[in-house]
Amino acid sequence: MQSTEHKKSLSFIQGLVCVWKEFGEKHPGLVQFLVFFLLSNGVTLFQMLLMPLLKGLFETTSLVAVNFQIWPVGKNLDGSTYYIFNYPAGSLATGGGGGLAYFLAGTKLP
Repeated sequence: MQSTEHKKSLSFIQGLVCVWKEFGEKHPGLVQFLVFFLLSNGVTLFQMLLMPLLKGLFETTSLVAVNFQIWPVGKNLDGSTYYIFNYPAGSLATGGGGGLAYFLAGTKLP
């Protein structure tokens, strides 16, 4: 037998679902926008939380020492090569670019 508290929470959720469906029938474009907005911002928030964790995890590996500079597309004003992905070996604290570890973590923040 289900407790009354469990039944109340189920009926509350079912009520919210019913209200959302009715709102969706009346305003389909707005519902589509709200779902897109919440989903895209949720993914962005997840990335912002995950990237520093991955950076810290990969920072402890030897991947920091692996040079990851690929697809040269030209030259900088000082004559050095300009890369699409420019993550030279070495930690940021020592003047490097984080290497393959920072590329995999998706961040180049110090």
